[in-house]
Amino acid sequence: MFVYWDADCKSDGTDYDSDMSKSNLEDWVNTLTAAEIIGCTEGRVRQLAADGSIRGAKFNLRAWMILRTDAEKYRDIERHAGRRRISEKLG
Repeated sequence: MFVYWDADCKSDGTDYDSDMSKSNLEDWVNTLTAAEIIGCTEGRVRQLAADGSIRGAKFNLRAWMILRTDAEKYRDIERHAGRRRISEKLG
């Protein structure tokens, strides 16, 4: 889930104060810090936030703030690089 902040309103029509009020400002990091935590690029962090893999707040066209705990959880998930082999899909 992501939240879009604008000076007046959010694009999804929900209350933008609700997500931020549930956590402290220190719980949020920028995309550079999230990328360092996860071990990927800032662009990948933006993709993860946009598709809902990690929670983030979008402040304008490119500026995201990411929940530090979500970045750490995503980092700790065991993933395999590349496509899975057919034998892995069947097994």
